[in-house]
This record gives sequence, C-alpha cells and structure tokens, in this order.
Amino acid sequence: MATAQPVVKFTYENYRTTPEDERYELLGGDLIMVPAPNIQHQKVQARLQYRLTGFILDHEPGELLLAPCDVVLSGADVVQPDLLFVCREREHLLSGARTCRERPIS
Repeated sequence: MATAQPVVKFTYENYRTTPEDERYELLGGDLIMVPAPNIQHQKVQARLQYRLTGFILDHEPGELLLAPCDVVLSGADVVQPDLLFVCREREHLLSGARTCRERPIS
C-alpha cells in the first residue's frame, strides 16, 4: 500500500532565507524559482518604465519600483513584479527598505 508523502509548505520566513542571487516567488506556500525574463519581455518592460517614469515625474501620483522588490501578499504568498506602482494614498504599504506589504504577517 502506498503512503502519501507529506506536502511541505513554505512560509515568508522560509522565503527570506533564499539566496539573494536567485529569483524566487512564494505562491500558496510553494517556493518557485522564477527564470530571468527573455529579451522581448525586457524590451517591453524598459519601454513601460520609461513612459511611466515620465508621467510620474510630471504628475507625482506615487512611486514606481523595479524588481527585485518583494510584495508580501500573505505569509504564504510573495511575488516580485518587474514593475510596481504604488499610489500616494497607499505609500504606507512600503513598510521598509525591502518589502511592500498589505498587512503584518501573522
């Protein structure tokens, strides 16, 4: 009779110990190594960054952050978007030098 293997789920604390030189995301407790973006992706990202930066400098609606920047959604979900815009009304989410989080991790 086959026995079920225990499912290991990771937490934000586990995620914080991943190597700095690798790109990971934590989705539903699953630690996922994210590959580097391809060339086309980087070209589109650069154009978006250029356009958004011009708009933000002219109108000052908030902050534009670039990867890597952890966005902590929960204790089991952390993503690193390529570009992250945070409007002035939500700048309080920028909790520290490394993360953006909606609420404290419990």
